[in-house]
Amino acid sequence: MFSKKLTAFFLFSIAACVAMGQIVADHFSTDLSLIQESAVHDAKAQLRIWYGHTSHGSQITSGMSVMEDDYPTLYNYNSSGSGGALSYQERSDDLGHNGDDGWEIATREQLDRPDNDRNVVVWSWCGGVSDNTVEGINTYLSLMNQLELDYPDVTFIYMTGHLDGTGEGGNLHERNNQIRQYCQTNNKILYDFADIESYDPDGNYFLDLEADDACNYVLNGVTLNWAVQWCDANPGVCSNVSCAHSQSLNCDRKGVAFWWLLTQLVSEPPCVDAPSNVSAEVQTGTQNIEVNWGHPAAVDSYYIQRRVNSSSWNLNYATVSGSNNSFVDSNLNDGTYAYRVVAHLNDDGTGTPCDSPPSAMVSAVIATQPPASPTRLSGAYQSDGVHLSWSDESDNEQGFHIEKSVDGASFEQAGQVSQNVSSWIDSAVTPLTTVSYRVYAYNQNGDSGYSNTVTVEIPEETLFITLQDTDEVDDSFLDPTKPDTPFGAYAYVDEMVHFIIKFNLPEAMNHKTIIDAKIAFYGWNQQNWQPDQSMELYPVSRSWQEPTVTWERACTCAAWTTPGGDYLSDELVGLVEITENCDHCFYPEVDVTEIVQDWVDGCRDNFGLLLINNSLTSTSLKASEYDNDQRTYLTIEYSNQPHINDTLFGEIAACWYLDYNSHYDLDGNGVINIIDLLNVEEGCAP
Repeated sequence: MFSKKLTAFFLFSIAACVAMGQIVADHFSTDLSLIQESAVHDAKAQLRIWYGHTSHGSQITSGMSVMEDDYPTLYNYNSSGSGGALSYQERSDDLGHNGDDGWEIATREQLDRPDNDRNVVVWSWCGGVSDNTVEGINTYLSLMNQLELDYPDVTFIYMTGHLDGTGEGGNLHERNNQIRQYCQTNNKILYDFADIESYDPDGNYFLDLEADDACNYVLNGVTLNWAVQWCDANPGVCSNVSCAHSQSLNCDRKGVAFWWLLTQLVSEPPCVDAPSNVSAEVQTGTQNIEVNWGHPAAVDSYYIQRRVNSSSWNLNYATVSGSNNSFVDSNLNDGTYAYRVVAHLNDDGTGTPCDSPPSAMVSAVIATQPPASPTRLSGAYQSDGVHLSWSDESDNEQGFHIEKSVDGASFEQAGQVSQNVSSWIDSAVTPLTTVSYRVYAYNQNGDSGYSNTVTVEIPEETLFITLQDTDEVDDSFLDPTKPDTPFGAYAYVDEMVHFIIKFNLPEAMNHKTIIDAKIAFYGWNQQNWQPDQSMELYPVSRSWQEPTVTWERACTCAAWTTPGGDYLSDELVGLVEITENCDHCFYPEVDVTEIVQDWVDGCRDNFGLLLINNSLTSTSLKASEYDNDQRTYLTIEYSNQPHINDTLFGEIAACWYLDYNSHYDLDGNGVINIIDLLNVEEGCAP
């Protein structure tokens, strides 16, 4: 479900940007109430979109799908524009990396087609800004500008790259600012992808807290997620749409901002700027809130918009004369009050009345009583700490304090969150302890009572590792149509038949307890999708070498026993479900905990895995030579506790039933005896 509570906050006037010729869609543009219905119809009638993107860019489409679900006749879209929908065509590709120009060539090919009808071109990044350079971004900007000159009837939309957790001092932010500055200086149209990810709907800023594209951020050494926190505090507001690499709220906001941008392309500039420098404060000793603002220009009146607590906006709450720059909202009940101000002209010069965009939102809290106690506190241990959540029973709190007690000791303050936040993660926990928590709300009139107490057992410490880099992974495609061609250095091929992969497990994991291990393959170029199709994953049964492995040979020195790779056909590790439309996305993870445990115990040689596609659906994968976030990975959760007794006989005994019993029957007499075991320890096993 989509809600108009997803509110934007204007720190500057969009109208001013439009008047200069520049349009910027950013976190200020994520309020659905800012979009005029008439402009949506105009956009659908006039614009024909051609959008090149891969997984990160799909977040915009996912957000648009939420809007279409909630408003099927207003925000509808399809590739042809039939049925009064927006004509929205997508291409599976992106802006690439440093200095890439394949997207520009593809754009020209599209626009030069005799049947081309596209008049808006958009390209998104998918990790390509993070590792870019000044020169590489200048290449992107120069190519975009030349396209604008060569195709003057087409609108080109620039874009920033998604966040990567490097914060305000990272290369990503510098390169994004390079794009922003160019667009501002040259009056370009910009979709500020990164800016939308830097703020929550209440205007809280997270880029300085190492925010990333998943909406994670780091506060006092604790990793939190602003989207999860906001959705927990505002139940029923966020959608449950699948959002690549991120949370549904991020996609919700991206979709609104894109539709807002499209409506700006077909709209006249506002007749007057939005009021600036808006503030809201409680008048001392009263139940009144005073709202103040600055004059953008001579206007006839101002409309005051108000929202109380979590209700919808009242867009016509009050009107004041254009000679005023303040408004007092009197005799209010306890609660949180939000305000926006709209400037109004009776005549825009053509005899038609007109309004400015809304100002930035401001808020104030009226509280004469302490807040009500939070209820239904719950807690659960997860890999990153104890996750707490509770029910916010008050509408006048300024925030919440979290207290904890370790192993029965006295309660002490452990954390604090702001108003309307009803979750917190405690990452400062010690393994094998018992921790109790309680929460209370506070405001200027005092504290609430405590919530219920919840107790959580902290298990032994677990560690995590993800293997996906080229020095951590050996992999190659095995192609029966090119049986003697090695593909170990290839990042991808057009169609995958067999894919062989081996993860180089760190020695530090030897004999440790594997709690969970999952492998995920990154798919692309899916064709002829059929339902209920899967790829099969098997253990490889002999050694091979990445640089020279082919369909016919395991290495230059040895051929496979069976072309396509030697594997244990009676030991299916798992099935990789081929999900529909998985083009530049991960197929569902497969649990490989058991075989990884065998590898680290030494009970099975780690020759890797063979993925076989015998399905009716054609697909390919991205190998370890491809981008960081678009290639196969193995993620492992493990503990430092030994999985088996660290003795000769304990180690071998654990392998008797996990591996082949005959492997240790060196003398072939059908009995595993002490001589056999000692020979194994001395390296005599085959």
